[in-house]
Amino acid sequence: MSELSVIILAAGKSTRMKSSRSKLLHEVGGKKVITRVCRAVAALEPTSVVAVCSFQASEVFHEVQQVTGNAVMVDQGQPRGTGHAVLKGLEGVSENAENILVLAGDIPLIKSETLRALINKHLDSSSDVSFITMMCAEPFGYGRVIRKGNVPVHIMEQADLKTEFENIKECNSGIYIFRRTFLQKYLESLNTDNAKGEFYLTDLIKKAAEISVVQTTSAPESEVTGVNTRAHFAYAEAQLLNEIVTAHMDNGVGFLFPDEVYIHDTVTIGQDSFIEKDVVLKGNTQIGNHVYIGQGAIIVDSVINDNVEIKPYSVIEASSVGMKSVVGPFARLRPGNDVGTNCRIGNFVEMKKVTMDRGVKAGHLSYLGDASIGEDSNIGAGTITCNYDGKNKFRTTLGKRVFVGSDSQLIAPVTVGDDTYIGTGTTVMDDAESSSLVINPKTQKVVNPWKPPYLRT
Repeated sequence: MSELSVIILAAGKSTRMKSSRSKLLHEVGGKKVITRVCRAVAALEPTSVVAVCSFQASEVFHEVQQVTGNAVMVDQGQPRGTGHAVLKGLEGVSENAENILVLAGDIPLIKSETLRALINKHLDSSSDVSFITMMCAEPFGYGRVIRKGNVPVHIMEQADLKTEFENIKECNSGIYIFRRTFLQKYLESLNTDNAKGEFYLTDLIKKAAEISVVQTTSAPESEVTGVNTRAHFAYAEAQLLNEIVTAHMDNGVGFLFPDEVYIHDTVTIGQDSFIEKDVVLKGNTQIGNHVYIGQGAIIVDSVINDNVEIKPYSVIEASSVGMKSVVGPFARLRPGNDVGTNCRIGNFVEMKKVTMDRGVKAGHLSYLGDASIGEDSNIGAGTITCNYDGKNKFRTTLGKRVFVGSDSQLIAPVTVGDDTYIGTGTTVMDDAESSSLVINPKTQKVVNPWKPPYLRT
């Protein structure tokens, strides 16, 4: 579509959001609203993208640039209606664009396929304007599509709606494609003779209908309506989540309660994996085949390989878990962990920047940070890698088949060789060669008889 340019209307003040941030900078499904719109637009490969901004213009345009790359910004200044916004937007449209797609920046669920269907129908016709309509169960607030026979001849805004048109369910989505010659010729002729005193872009539908046949395509209301309130955002989240979960189920993923999970659309999940309730999967998370994720687990930007079990209420961030490993319950993997195959990470184990080779076990109640642990090593309860001196971080290295007794501390930097046994309650302050026993000798003293202070008279 080399002849296509896009104008994104992104100048609203987001008054109904009751927020200090533009609604376009709020997120739906982990991505900003304007980012989602721009992703759909970028898939069309337009010759140029023009963002018409006003409120928090630089912040909004920054997000547009992150996706489209070739975008230009036009500052609308004081918004004076959609017609005025498009008039300003024409200033940034590429010279070779023959058709101009116009859409709002607040429709996070819009799909590129829906836009492409509109564009294709427009290009196959001789129409000067084509637009997307939607059927609304509750049409109040939307511009109604007025047809003569089956042909659209006008869009009447809610503020100007006549009584005889109040029951019309077909509404305007605010997504249009114009032939450039028509838009340039008639846009400046718009006036503010309406209830809001604004320049309505919709008035061009009536003008186009007098010249040629206006074309329409349709889309679900949930996909093309804008988000203006907190309730709208919650609705959009629910719609998107339903699509995501349904797609995963269609691909062979099981859910205990499909309505009680939260999953970003960037997450992949393999066949025969099973997700319990209250699970959260975010970012670029990849879940393999036959993975079981227990209730309340949170996984962000992580790779969970095949046949892994994530037990309830575990948190995993920016880490990798190898095949046939078990994590949790109540484990926390902070960013930077690489857990090998057949590992066991138990309850209340916290890890950060740890590399575990095959078969390592850390059953419970330990902190492991900045460490490399060789295969088949065992980490006893209450073990701590003391990696921080108040200024710098240091690394602990354990060889293969190292046994670390409970309540031990490893003072980094320290290296422990293969097959070494660290006795219970040991503080390891120096390197230990392979096949060593490391202990801190202690003596036990018994005082008998003895009474604690609260029993003394």
